[in-house]
Amino acid sequence: MLVGSRCFFITLVLFFTLQLPCFGENNHIDPVLDQYTQFRQYVGKDSLALLAGLSRLWEKAKRDDSNDLRAVYYVLLGEGQTRLQKRDNPTSRRAFNKAIEWAKRSNRTEMLLWVTQHVAYSYYRSRTIAEALPYFVESKRFLLKVPEERVIDKVGTFKRMGYISGTIGQHKESLDYLFKALSYVGNDRYEKAEILDNIGVLMLERQDTIAAKKYFIEAREMARMGNDAVRYAKVLGNLSRISAANGNAVEAIRYLKEDITISKKHDNQQNTLFASLALAELYVKKDSLNRAELILDEIANILDRNDQLVTFAQRYVKIKLDISLKNHDIISEMKFRRLLDTLERKANDWDGNNVISSSRNLIEKQMLFEQDRIKMEEQEGPESRKMFYSGLTWSIVIVLIGSTVAISLVVRNQNNRKEDLPQIHAPAVDIGKGTADRLSEMLDSHLMTDDKWKEFKEIFEEEYAEFCARLTTDFEEVNETHLRYIALFKLGLNKRQIGEVLGVTESAVKKTRQRLRKKMSNEKFEQLEKLITSS
Repeated sequence: MLVGSRCFFITLVLFFTLQLPCFGENNHIDPVLDQYTQFRQYVGKDSLALLAGLSRLWEKAKRDDSNDLRAVYYVLLGEGQTRLQKRDNPTSRRAFNKAIEWAKRSNRTEMLLWVTQHVAYSYYRSRTIAEALPYFVESKRFLLKVPEERVIDKVGTFKRMGYISGTIGQHKESLDYLFKALSYVGNDRYEKAEILDNIGVLMLERQDTIAAKKYFIEAREMARMGNDAVRYAKVLGNLSRISAANGNAVEAIRYLKEDITISKKHDNQQNTLFASLALAELYVKKDSLNRAELILDEIANILDRNDQLVTFAQRYVKIKLDISLKNHDIISEMKFRRLLDTLERKANDWDGNNVISSSRNLIEKQMLFEQDRIKMEEQEGPESRKMFYSGLTWSIVIVLIGSTVAISLVVRNQNNRKEDLPQIHAPAVDIGKGTADRLSEMLDSHLMTDDKWKEFKEIFEEEYAEFCARLTTDFEEVNETHLRYIALFKLGLNKRQIGEVLGVTESAVKKTRQRLRKKMSNEKFEQLEKLITSS
């Protein structure tokens, strides 16, 4: 009996001794994460409050002579400046560069990983994917080197890496990251709801609606239990996608209406826009065009005040184009096709789609090279490593040059593209169904030939009778060529768009305007411009 009790006691002691490291890891918070979490409250405040709040962290970093905490300070400063200006900017970039400098001085690879993935995610959130990709690749490289148990903020790190991977189309890798984050999340219902929701979105991207619905329902329950109303609303929006795909429009509309109500209550503009656009799309499919227009009018007021919401504006214009097609509204159709073309090119630059498509394979090759290098270091001696590097160096250089060129081209394109966009909320011209057939050929080619111009002019003069009458009586200098340009200006097209319609360069459009100006006095030309811009 005594022997049995002693054996039981020894077994019990060994069990708890073996379990202590696991319990300790779950309860241990890295000082970096602790300080970051403590001072994160100042991100989102004005510049003075941000600097005043973070000054205490800087003083602590100096007292402790901690390069880690100096890096944390600059990460928070960079994130705060990005939030203040609602995009990356020179101040935030300088702060992030400083954070990386201090992280390098810490001589901890896990610290470099923590900083680089925060920088990557900040650029990703501000929709500058071209800037995010190099830091994302660096983060992946550091993840190969750092044992998982030493990763700082496992949930946050794997979550952020998962989101960026998903955006660049690496869905399998994204799911791997998110499931890792989920395994470390513990009892945090807020984090768990967010991760489950995003896993559901990825499952939906893979067209696995059964799995997607399962994760959305789990996320909704977690959000409800955690009193996370905004996440609850987002999940409802995602569930509506499944309902709509299954042909249950009534259920989808119910989900979206509840989503919008909650999002508005909590002043979440982005989620309100997302759900409202989805609802408008459903109404258009059901031919409830008046209901769709009411929603779009509300959306337009938001989009006109914020030129950063490019992808929302793009989706808005697509819906307006669909309504124009259903109404056989040819002039509005042409207007929205041109605006959509402009927005799609701008969205490609802002969202980094050009970089993603040209760099995805290069990123994968870089990671394969890095994995091979690490294996070589672990398995082979110095001589083998030397031979391996001699064959690999030029390949890596070529890959890096390719990535850098692809990224720099898009960055340059972002910096150079300053074209003004027409206002989103433009009044549509109501044109009868009988005009659709006469102008369909012109709109299909998007070039206004002489024959198509005659047809277009007939409709234009009918819809803008008073405008055309004033042109004829008050501006005798305007000839048939000038009228083509003036009519398109009247419809809200800019110089580049007019050039595309007429099949000429933007420079030719400018010269036509200049020649007309020379034929008139300055006062008369100003009167003409006022007439064109008047409603």
